[in-house]
Amino acid sequence: MKKILTAIIALMMLAVLACGAAAEDVTGEWYAEVYGMAMKMTVNADNTYVLEAAGDVAPGTWELDGTNLIVDKGTEAEGVFAYDAAAQTLDMAGEMLFTRTAIEAWAPAAVRAEAALADFEGVWTAQRVDAFGAVLPVDDAGVFMDAGIAGANVSLTVTFIDTETFEGEAVLENGVLTLTVPAKDEYSEEQVFTANALEDGSIAVTMDLFSEPATFYMEKVQKLD
Repeated sequence: MKKILTAIIALMMLAVLACGAAAEDVTGEWYAEVYGMAMKMTVNADNTYVLEAAGDVAPGTWELDGTNLIVDKGTEAEGVFAYDAAAQTLDMAGEMLFTRTAIEAWAPAAVRAEAALADFEGVWTAQRVDAFGAVLPVDDAGVFMDAGIAGANVSLTVTFIDTETFEGEAVLENGVLTLTVPAKDEYSEEQVFTANALEDGSIAVTMDLFSEPATFYMEKVQKLD
């Protein structure tokens, strides 16, 4: 009888350990949205992981310490995620929250072919900016653009550290509206803005920002009379 009881207890302990192991199975795919950017982290059973965001892929290692998932331990990139098996979340102190639910990355609408001047008219404000390899809400990026377009007359206000307004008569060619603003003096440079009308009724305005292209996706906030 004692041997049978011991065997039953042993089986019960194995069952508990198995449930615990299942609860702490962090392997698989995890998804997050950080500053408007979709991220995917694939946690592999061999204690490696791969993080994908904005077209970049970054590999690393992980280990589980209790209910904490530690990535890249002992390096400058070390991070600690609190693992909640019941909620199926990985939470880095509120900075990044990964779940098992896939997040679809935001994508702009298609460019409207052969757009007319009427497609650009109105008062516009930027919602997102695609710059330096990431697409972010303008509040997170800290760079803003507002536009007023009436016919070929364009006024653009860009705020990034300072606020500057660019005005002039644009040229529409092959559906693309281009505003060229000459350099103000020998210390400044010519600035070129190109605008495309998109199929969802928004517009996309591209300019150089620190010698890199930045595209502002803008929604109409007011029609012109």
